[in-house]
Order: sequence, then C-alpha cells, then structure tokens
Amino acid sequence: MQFFNHTKPKMIVASPGKVIRDKNDIYKEVVKDEEGNIIEEEHFPYYSTTIFVPDSFTEDEMYDLYVEEDETENDKNINRIRRDENFKILQIETGNIYEEAIDVEDVKFNYEETTEKIEELEQCNEKI
Repeated sequence: MQFFNHTKPKMIVASPGKVIRDKNDIYKEVVKDEEGNIIEEEHFPYYSTTIFVPDSFTEDEMYDLYVEEDETENDKNINRIRRDENFKILQIETGNIYEEAIDVEDVKFNYEETTEKIEELEQCNEKI
C-alpha cells in the first residue's frame, strides 16, 4: 500500500491485486445462544482499494491502523465491481459512492452507476 501525502485529501492506495482493511476489522462467525437465537451476526471485513484520510494523518499511522491483503485472502472469493471506467458507482444499501467496490463472497450488495466522473490521478515523481 502506498501513502499519498501530496494530494488533498491525503490517501492510501492498495498495491495491484491487493485490498486494504482496518486492522481491527476482522471476520467474526455468527454467535448463537443455547436456543439457537442469533446474538451476534456474522461479520465480514470491509475492504477497499483507496482510503481517504485527514490532513493530519501520517504514514506511520497508516501502518498502525491498516493492513494490506491479497484479494483472495482467507479463502474467500472477492467480487470486484466496476461499471464504467469513467464513472463512480453507488452502493444502494449504504448510499456509499465508490470508484470500485470489492465485496467478499456471500456478501451481496447492489450497485448502480452514477453520473459522477472518476478523476485520473497523475503520477508525481517530484520530491517535496
């Protein structure tokens, strides 16, 4: 994963073929009581390829808070959703807008294309 501190907002971008998640966001099995009632729902981690962070964020914090994994980590299949190369997509259930969505197997969200264009990132090799 790479930290971009010269952009506004600052951002973290996953390496090709990788996804990023919060270190504390882990898979949890469903928890049931003795009668079989669900006490806690099964939880799948939320993955991203890009995370926007506050201006005060540092590269050290990136390694403290986030972890980068292969797209097929934990024997789960990953579904990569991207409609059109030039437009962002809307996750209908949450209202979140993404350039690309990555869902783990068994987690089904619905998406629709927005009219919001994706801005191209320019490669910057200048030293600051």
